[in-house]
Amino acid sequence: MAPDALTTSAQRDYVFVVNPSGANGRTGQQWKKMMPDLNSRLGKDCNIHEALTTGPLHAIEIAREAVRDGAAAVVAVGGDGTLHEVLNGFFDDGKLVQSREGRPGPRTALGEEHEWTEQDS
Repeated sequence: MAPDALTTSAQRDYVFVVNPSGANGRTGQQWKKMMPDLNSRLGKDCNIHEALTTGPLHAIEIAREAVRDGAAAVVAVGGDGTLHEVLNGFFDDGKLVQSREGRPGPRTALGEEHEWTEQDS
């Protein structure tokens, strides 16, 4: 994300790093269905930013820039590979990435959420 990509409002910025090719394209399809619900649930409390990956290791770059830009949350939307890349984006040369203002990056919470998705077939 570019430095000006995040907003300057008082609301927190949540960056969703989406691998639209995950699960043979199902991640991208489900993500499109989830966006209206996310906006209705979170939109009044935070700014939702969507960043679609375009290839291997792209999620690392996106996550790293989101942390540097001061995102309150960086959320991996995809499979194990996407999660692995996003977590690696919290580090640069073995050190935790900090925001441009020198604050540490967002706290890390790991887990799965299937409430909004269809059962895998």
